[in-house]
Amino acid sequence: MFRSFFYSNILIMKKQLILTALLASTLYSQAQTFSTQSSLISMGSGLGIIDKCSLSSKVPGYVITDVHHGLPLYLKYEHGVTDDIGIGVYYAHVNSTASSPYAGFLPIIGSSPKMSTSIFGLAGYYHFNRLLYVPHLDFYAGIGLVIRNQSYSDLEGYEPPATQALPIIKVGARYYFIHHLSAFLELSADGLSPVNVGLTVNLKNLF
Repeated sequence: MFRSFFYSNILIMKKQLILTALLASTLYSQAQTFSTQSSLISMGSGLGIIDKCSLSSKVPGYVITDVHHGLPLYLKYEHGVTDDIGIGVYYAHVNSTASSPYAGFLPIIGSSPKMSTSIFGLAGYYHFNRLLYVPHLDFYAGIGLVIRNQSYSDLEGYEPPATQALPIIKVGARYYFIHHLSAFLELSADGLSPVNVGLTVNLKNLF
């Protein structure tokens, strides 16, 4: 009788341990802000331009003032390869216009030089959630390569520089309001904007 009671208690304890492990696993998977098969689509804007004098400094013989830059617009996608590592691509674009162009000391009548800058990048990301776990937050860093292309208009006789390949470094964090929607802040050296902000949708958690 004692033996049967002992074994029945062991069976109950085993069942409790299995249920506890399953519950802990479920809670951990729900708490993860990044994991294998995560599919992140982000849209955002850059704050500031890294090369503020790019329009004037790269046009020989022109003294250009009052350069106005639009907001750089970013579109990004990242896919989870493991619970810590993701790979992604992104595209960004910004337009700049000079409202007071001069050639030497004489104004260029009826001309407003414009520059269009686009970058296309590939990057790998490491997510620090298992090393630095904070509920609802996803800390990450990334490195990669971008192709930057600049085109000019209304600058007669000027040939723009060739397309450039540039290394990039990114450090950022996302805060998840709900399982599939988050806001991000990113510090970036990508040849365009030093700070990015925007929203991210995790398609894995959406469906």
